[in-house]
Amino acid sequence: MFRKKNTPLAMDTILGEYTSVSGNIESEGSIKILSKIEGDIKANGDIYIEPTASITGNVYGSNVYLSGSIKGNVLAKGILHLMT
Repeated sequence: MFRKKNTPLAMDTILGEYTSVSGNIESEGSIKILSKIEGDIKANGDIYIEPTASITGNVYGSNVYLSGSIKGNVLAKGILHLMT
């Protein structure tokens, strides 16, 4: 009868595979990470850590989808997804 409409995934920030960041990152929206990061990541939206990503620092987000490597703490307000 009533169905929830599928809305496309809105990605506010994408850090590409050939990018490296040294420092903290903050975002009001969602972040997709394919790169090397040394620093903390905070987002009010979801955080997607792809298999090519390498993070040294803490991660804070609404939902966190973890496929890459991380050396630090992860705090998800909602769900932490450990992907393969």
